[in-house]
Amino acid sequence: MPTWTDGRVIETASVNATTETQLGSTIQVPNNQNWLVHSLYWAHAGDGTGRIAIGSLPGMNGVYPVNSDDPGSMGSGPGETGPHAAQFIVNGPNTIDSYITPDSASATVGQFYMRYTVNQSNTQGI
Repeated sequence: MPTWTDGRVIETASVNATTETQLGSTIQVPNNQNWLVHSLYWAHAGDGTGRIAIGSLPGMNGVYPVNSDDPGSMGSGPGETGPHAAQFIVNGPNTIDSYITPDSASATVGQFYMRYTVNQSNTQGI
């Protein structure tokens, strides 16, 4: 079973609100993959909270403080200096959505980063 570590960045160009806003598009986890998510990171000039939602985990709370007020620089300004540690598996097929709720409105980029390890099973017999 092939295994590798990967990362995904999704963003929305302008999150100028203090209400929860989805960032980017839904991430699709393929049918033949299981992702071990081990770090999460949000950035927005208005700080606030980020939330991750997994299609097969409807009871997941998944809310974390925004890590940075500058999407171009990890750990800048208030918040955490590095990504939030995580430890959960997302079995494919599945969906992952990320949201942000800024404390203050700012017409700036809202960004989400997720680092994960992929275990791919060979379901095609290749």
